[in-house]
Amino acid sequence: MVIDVRALKNPAMAPPGPKTDLKKKLTSFAGVLETLIIFFMVMGGIFFGIFTPTEAAAGAFLTLLIAVIKRQLTWDGFIQSIASTTRISCVLIALLVCNLILLIFPEIALFLPNLMR
Repeated sequence: MVIDVRALKNPAMAPPGPKTDLKKKLTSFAGVLETLIIFFMVMGGIFFGIFTPTEAAAGAFLTLLIAVIKRQLTWDGFIQSIASTTRISCVLIALLVCNLILLIFPEIALFLPNLMR
């Protein structure tokens, strides 16, 4: 919002970019098409009750299949994606465990003096 306000006050700060024709815009959109198809299939399927969120995880398999068909996935890329997924999952589990500890700690602190009597 700050950029918008400053650009409205001083249009020289944010000059317009070069003009592009429709053909160039459509060719730039082609790289995103598969991602949009998968997104709308998964989200639309969940929204319209065609499948559950667990079943929607098949969208990950569809993504893998598209990458293999387009020959964009190598073994190194596959191993790197598995490692990255594992790392993110470990961080989320650590957050859940810390949350559980912080949730239980006040109860333990209240219960502990009763045990020492």
